[in-house]
Amino acid sequence: MLRLLGEGKTLENLSQATGLSPATVTYYVNRLRQRNLVKGERQGHKVSYRVNAENTDALVLLQSVAALYCEQAASAS
Repeated sequence: MLRLLGEGKTLENLSQATGLSPATVTYYVNRLRQRNLVKGERQGHKVSYRVNAENTDALVLLQSVAALYCEQAASAS
């Protein structure tokens, strides 16, 4: 999901791109916002979310953990 947020996406865009329900996407985006990893920018009635580039150390760590998780999931199948 972080890769998708590099270009700025709405919750609807993220839901469609990931195949996750809007509620699930909202849950995870809110968690990322709480940790200052994602910023939201209002555009009319919608909010576009993007990665907070100011928090690069945390982003590198999060991307490393996500890559490890994906490797483990792939080897388990």
